[in-house]
Amino acid sequence: MCVSARVQEDVTGKLDLAFEDLGEQQLKNIARPVHVYAIRPVTAASTLPDPPPAEPARARRFVTLQNAFIVAALVAAIGIASAVWWTWPQRNVPAAAVPAASPQSPAGSASVAIPRLSFVVLPFENLSRDPDQEYFADGITDDLTTDLSRISGSFVIARNTAFTYKGKAVDVKQIGRELGVHYVIEGSVRRAGKTFEQALALDPRSVEAKIGLGAALAANVGNGWSSSVKQDEARAEELLVDALGRDPNSSMAHFGMSALRGAQNRLAEARAEAEAAVALDHNNANAEVILGIWLNRLGRPQAGIPHIEKGILLSPHDPHIGLWYFSLGHAHLLLNQVDQAIDLFRNASTANSRMGSIHLFLAGALGLRGDLDEARAELAESLRLKPDINSFAAQRAAFPANTNPEYWALAEKTVNLGLRRAGFPEE
Repeated sequence: MCVSARVQEDVTGKLDLAFEDLGEQQLKNIARPVHVYAIRPVTAASTLPDPPPAEPARARRFVTLQNAFIVAALVAAIGIASAVWWTWPQRNVPAAAVPAASPQSPAGSASVAIPRLSFVVLPFENLSRDPDQEYFADGITDDLTTDLSRISGSFVIARNTAFTYKGKAVDVKQIGRELGVHYVIEGSVRRAGKTFEQALALDPRSVEAKIGLGAALAANVGNGWSSSVKQDEARAEELLVDALGRDPNSSMAHFGMSALRGAQNRLAEARAEAEAAVALDHNNANAEVILGIWLNRLGRPQAGIPHIEKGILLSPHDPHIGLWYFSLGHAHLLLNQVDQAIDLFRNASTANSRMGSIHLFLAGALGLRGDLDEARAELAESLRLKPDINSFAAQRAAFPANTNPEYWALAEKTVNLGLRRAGFPEE
């Protein structure tokens, strides 16, 4: 894929940069080939001396996402004359910054040498008119901050400090002086339908696009959002099998297949795929959480809890954090740890108040504890958000994984008992 960008350099004016696709290259200490680009200044000499003392470059990045299932980011560490693009399996959004400063060290740390690769990622602007999409922008900011920190020798300002600039008019020069960084990265994010269908249309061989689309289709089926379950299952199967055939060591491909197998109620296979995803990438938060979810459904919540907790630790501001807190609360509820479950369900509801299952299981937990008025209120909210899940029979039909005998035995003693007390009917 060819990439072009224009980077505004505060001191020298505008510098046009053309990216030449060098294809996949084998790099030291990286198992998979990495896509490499060369960046060549169009209006400047091909080689330049070290940049003079100036102010941080300001790079603007526009991001398009399909949905919250997979958040993509592609991190670039770019020099004046050349660049290596680091590609992560679940991220493929370009970002660019050009060194243009030798900033001062922050106050109180004059003796600390600031590395050339020093960054602050400013909070991304939400271009969607829907204020509920703000978490997308924040998630991209967090992901990019995390990925940049993985570059050897990099210095990245923590997100808590970066977020103090959210919603403010910023002066890049002043930020560079205050924080002591060479690169200031800012951008915008907006949601759009079909950024995997379009990717496949542009490059039908793209493994990342196949994984993304396959995993998204699997999520739609598993969450009851699909209007054509058989067709979506079949397409997800085709895409993910092909992706795994091309890249059997892709953690995200195994994660996508785990989501599909779980949606098909093939829980043993779903667990095995999730375990493979975790083994291939111990920092894959999605894989850790989904492994915990399948252990819940297999009647082993005690074993699932550490995986969900690790996923939350790896990505505490993830766009899926509401689902993750719900899954953790679900595990504690199955273990009859009711107070912990209620706290976690309330955290989940704060993160995503529109997820009907959160309110349904919170109703079960409250009913189990004897808080029947609150339980009935939560049950009513669940029915308002998800009117088709109006009985145990409807719930089992919509979520076949709940019918696993080991899971159902635990649920009957906990969440189901609480729901019956709140008035949830059998049929």
